[in-house]
Amino acid sequence: MQSTRTFKDRVFLVIKGLAMGAANKVPGVSGGVVAFVAGFYEEFIYSLQRVNKTAFKLFFNGRFKSFYRYINGKFLGLLFFGMVVSYFSVSKILDYFIDNYELNVWSTFFGMILGSIYYISKDFKAWNRTTITALILGTAVGISISFLDPATENDNLWFVFFCGIISVSGMTLPGFSGSFILILLGNYVLLLVDSVNALYDTIADVFSGNFEFIKNEARMRMLKVLGVFTFGSITGLVTFSH
Repeated sequence: MQSTRTFKDRVFLVIKGLAMGAANKVPGVSGGVVAFVAGFYEEFIYSLQRVNKTAFKLFFNGRFKSFYRYINGKFLGLLFFGMVVSYFSVSKILDYFIDNYELNVWSTFFGMILGSIYYISKDFKAWNRTTITALILGTAVGISISFLDPATENDNLWFVFFCGIISVSGMTLPGFSGSFILILLGNYVLLLVDSVNALYDTIADVFSGNFEFIKNEARMRMLKVLGVFTFGSITGLVTFSH
């Protein structure tokens, strides 16, 4: 599958990763919806499921090429590259717009939610009593959750790890917004804006030869929070795919 990808396919895969990463940061929208609409959801889940005992055995035995082929590495690599770039760029943009145009930002997010409903419903034909009942129950749960009061921000590392597992669930479960749950948990800005911006600023400092950030306790704490959050996200991504 990997060897048949053209340069154009690879570029589009990176673009899809950009869209998926951006969607996963938007409350109410999930990256899984992007994968579903763009037609690569099944391959995405299949590739993640290959991150298993066999894959780790290949990796730790030094069979890196076999490991790369086994997990569909080219596909995942290009997709995650797009997601990482998206996380950096979108976090800076969100930081600015949330500070200056908060109402407009939340209105845009709400519009994206309505749009994703249309795209999923368009491709789903098997409506019957069971699926309609599930739709009603899911809607009721979603509305109930939306009325909950957001918790206060919490940078406890165990809680941050849990938030990482929750936040990435939207990539494997279309329609489930991990970023919206992060808002309810009180850690949306901390984990998807502030900590990512801290890493962005740190990388910029390193390239400019400025290492003063090492003495900045707040910055180092943010980097630690981001590291734990990332580890939780990887754990959640592999777990939910299985």
